[in-house]
Amino acid sequence: MMTKLLSCVLFGWALALSAQATEVLNISYSGGFALGLFPDSCTPTVTGIKANAPNPDSCVLEIPIPVAVGHTVKQIAALHGTQGNGNSVIEVVVSSSNFKTMPGEPTSQQLFTFISTTVFPGMQTSNLMAQTGFPPYLSYPDAFVIQSDRVYRAYVYLYDSADFYGLKILYE
Repeated sequence: MMTKLLSCVLFGWALALSAQATEVLNISYSGGFALGLFPDSCTPTVTGIKANAPNPDSCVLEIPIPVAVGHTVKQIAALHGTQGNGNSVIEVVVSSSNFKTMPGEPTSQQLFTFISTTVFPGMQTSNLMAQTGFPPYLSYPDAFVIQSDRVYRAYVYLYDSADFYGLKILYE
């Protein structure tokens, strides 16, 4: 974790402030792997991956989120689009699973879900988590801290020729 220490002297008192730098992690579609009954339904393109159409017309990817324990994830964005008809759909579900599961205890927790039914030709970026304000004064109310006993991943569901290029993760 990168930390900067700022200090100043005000009326004879020393004031120390700690600020953490925001890091960016870009994960390409190739960092995931295809799931489901038809893993071959995911077709690589020049810049991403897409769901084959018309049969089957869906593709499911699992992408690990490799952020170190103790870091705060502030935002996750999906880079997506379509080269097709504009009726494409993309759904991204971010979840975490518990390592220390007792019998009867839930193993997975869904953190965020994003669905886009208005996918335009070309590439676009969509934030999965809430954010308020304007740069440089952004606030991230959905931010979460990476825990040592959990595994974090994103599931990407593509339908009707939707394209997926990757994830962008902001953390500190």
